[in-house]
Amino acid sequence: SMRDRGRHKTHLWPMLRQLYPNVSSVEHWSPPLHWSFPTADRHAINLLWHHHAMQSGQYLKGQQQQQQRQQQPQPVLPKEVRLQIFSFTGRGWFKSDGNRGMTKLG
Repeated sequence: SMRDRGRHKTHLWPMLRQLYPNVSSVEHWSPPLHWSFPTADRHAINLLWHHHAMQSGQYLKGQQQQQQRQQQPQPVLPKEVRLQIFSFTGRGWFKSDGNRGMTKLG
């Protein structure tokens, strides 16, 4: 509920600001704050990050990586760009509360 979100905000954010004084916003995702985000957000960011890495061949070794590079174009989003994109993710952005989220097909 909104009340719970507000309570979470008032208790968590001051602590995060003390722990991470150099982070510009504790409301938005950044690598040092990843642990403090809701589970749904962490899972979605991990999925998107690792999916991109798999598509780019980052996890392949040697000849297998070389063959894949020849077969498909490389993604155009370097790590720095992905970090910038994810920095716009607010807390609870990927949360499904029953009124939003994925709908069943069929």
